[in-house]
Amino acid sequence: MRKLIVVSGLLLIFAAGCAKEAITVDNEGISKELFDQALKERIQAHKAMNLTVDEKALRKSVTDELIAEALLLEEAKARKISYSEDELQKAIAGIKGNKSEKDFKDALVKSGMSYDLFVKRVKNRLLVSKLISAEVKDDSITETEMRAFYRSSPVPLLKPEKDFVRIIEFFDEATAKETQEKLNKGGDFDLVADELEKSGKASATAYGWLEPESLSKEMSDAMRIAKLNTVYGPLKGKDGSSYYMFRIKERQGSEVLSFEEAEPQIKNILLNQKRQFVAAQIIANRKKSAKIKINES
Repeated sequence: MRKLIVVSGLLLIFAAGCAKEAITVDNEGISKELFDQALKERIQAHKAMNLTVDEKALRKSVTDELIAEALLLEEAKARKISYSEDELQKAIAGIKGNKSEKDFKDALVKSGMSYDLFVKRVKNRLLVSKLISAEVKDDSITETEMRAFYRSSPVPLLKPEKDFVRIIEFFDEATAKETQEKLNKGGDFDLVADELEKSGKASATAYGWLEPESLSKEMSDAMRIAKLNTVYGPLKGKDGSSYYMFRIKERQGSEVLSFEEAEPQIKNILLNQKRQFVAAQIIANRKKSAKIKINES
């Protein structure tokens, strides 16, 4: 009887440990914390862009992406891809920006993400980036390929549109939501932005010309579909701790680029295409023999 109790206790401990993993890929666990955070960010991005939130579809999308990342990480480890501590700290500093260590960690906690999880995500993305960059190097695109792309492009390559925009950056989710409620009740965006800047609760830019493509994907996507003189946000920043709202007053249309002007853009397009293709191949090959378990909860 005593043995049965001990065994039952061990099984309960084992089950509790497994429950913390949302997905398992070849015995490597993807934590429920990571899955929930990624899903939360995806839902917030959809809401901020006024898109329909289909949680079932988003859960599947996040699941697929995390599995793909896990398979790429397996490949990186198999090829002994690594990063230096200096590279890691530079990546973290690039996301942290001008915030102090304490303010940044506090902002992460308020957003629902632990600092350890944040660092893990940075490490994972660094490994995946180095893996794919090693497979498709920056100098692998030839001028012949670029000129062929320019000539055959069904859509002319254009100078990016510019928006005359004002942006508010919030340091925590609570202030962002509080501001959203105030604006929903008829508050004036510019007056609210001035008050936030003066109080130090947020950072607000003046109106200025900006290319949406220079911002994060979530921000640039939102700005492309934004109507003039309409407030959008809050949108979660790529660092996971900042939130943004913006309003566009004017928009400049695009112009056709010459080959010389378009060359950097074409190179990036072709590099991304090749890297996406290589990543998809690695994922597909790894998936054939991978043992993947999705723990429903």
